[in-house]
Amino acid sequence: MKKIKVTMTAVIAALVSCLFLIGCIDDNGGDNNKNPENTVKIQGKVFILQAYGNGGDGSPAGVSHSFVELYNISNEAIKLEGVTLYYADGIRSTTGNPEVTKDDVWKTKALSGTIPAKGSFLILGAKHSDLSSTRYKITDCYGDINDNNLSLSRRGFKAALIKGTAELTVQNPFDTDGKGTKVSSLSCFLCK
Repeated sequence: MKKIKVTMTAVIAALVSCLFLIGCIDDNGGDNNKNPENTVKIQGKVFILQAYGNGGDGSPAGVSHSFVELYNISNEAIKLEGVTLYYADGIRSTTGNPEVTKDDVWKTKALSGTIPAKGSFLILGAKHSDLSSTRYKITDCYGDINDNNLSLSRRGFKAALIKGTAELTVQNPFDTDGKGTKVSSLSCFLCK
């Protein structure tokens, strides 16, 4: 019973920390302003549907790969050129307290391709080295984008979709001061 409780706590912690920062794509700047008649606006139309981390030590009991799945709620296909997936692992306290106390540095993955109307787009990451207890195994190279460098922590992580490639140096670029102030070079469609 205790093992189940610990496992459930870890899964809930991973989901909560993933939801800590689900960022967004901005329609300002980039190709949308240069060629608006040929570009579908993505503001409020693309979001992170689900994300899963299996990086780190131990054997994952859930899914074989880290992944991020995007979803397009609009009736038009959306091109992802110029959009970046930002992600960072949470770092747990070493004092035995299971709460995430800070996050690792932001990493990036430039996106390309098209999300179909009312469809999803899978960014498939690294496969865990030990699949002995994995319940769901994803076929290698199954994603719309496959990147073995994308490894999300099993304990906690955050992810954001942002139009552009600005370097992020703050924990939460959409709330830098606890009052909702976002980094000046970024805009996002969920933060308006």
